[in-house]
Amino acid sequence: MGLLSFMVLSLTVLLLAANSFPPAVDEAQLKNLVSQVLNLYRPTYEFNNSMKTPMFSLVARIPFKSETNQYDINQVTDDANNVKNTIVGCEVYTGTNILAATVLRWPDVVAQCLDGRVQWPISSQARTWAEAYRQSTRSFNEGTAVHAKYRTLQNLHTWLNNHNIGQDLLLIYVYASPCAKRCTNRDNKGNILKLLTDYVEFNIVFVFSKVFKPRNTIIPPEDLQDALRNLGEEIGLQRIFRCDEANGRMKCVNCSNNTGNITGWCYDDNQPPGKKRQGVNSRWGSHDSLHEL
Repeated sequence: MGLLSFMVLSLTVLLLAANSFPPAVDEAQLKNLVSQVLNLYRPTYEFNNSMKTPMFSLVARIPFKSETNQYDINQVTDDANNVKNTIVGCEVYTGTNILAATVLRWPDVVAQCLDGRVQWPISSQARTWAEAYRQSTRSFNEGTAVHAKYRTLQNLHTWLNNHNIGQDLLLIYVYASPCAKRCTNRDNKGNILKLLTDYVEFNIVFVFSKVFKPRNTIIPPEDLQDALRNLGEEIGLQRIFRCDEANGRMKCVNCSNNTGNITGWCYDDNQPPGKKRQGVNSRWGSHDSLHEL
């Protein structure tokens, strides 16, 4: 085969491959999708005459609608009340388009899912959180927790095997950005990186709303940036976004600033959201055009 023929063949293969990849999702679409997901699936429960919103994580498989060239949340078939009731009951929801869970944190689980089943190994024979609390208020250390993102993502592989993703958008939502000590630390058995391997060909975006801020602890900005870099090494930094309300409006910002550094707003609330980049694709990175929301 001549050099010219080889180059033509190679270019054809690349073009066919590029056309087979899922369409890009720009930040204007993502802003609307995240707003709708939160409106539909954000869980709440009542305790002591006040409404509580537990930290939660969710994976949404959002179908692509070729007629509008948009991802269509209206094609997500899971009943919102069923999703919320399941995860408020401290179980993991695994449906057709939604995979979701809340954090399990002691003793908050007693208020959230009093009759929910105990899901940690304990010395007593308690079957529910209420029984565990009655038998011994020292069943667990204060603040003992399994994070929502870990509970959700540890079911991701099995869940994906049961569904044909195709060109659908796989939107991974977590309330807070990942932490460096556990979530993105490969030496910690509770890290989420091991749960996100082998998905490079999927049209995947990882979205968080709040910068990670544990109680009574100040996290150095370098640690917050390292956590995002570690996650980016696994799934691609261009796929990570912060989507949150700023000045009364939902904003979505890509956490890659196109220079290999982390966008300021993704680790520092005091930095402005800034401009948005359009057309983030699952494999080819992001386009150069800017989109202002």
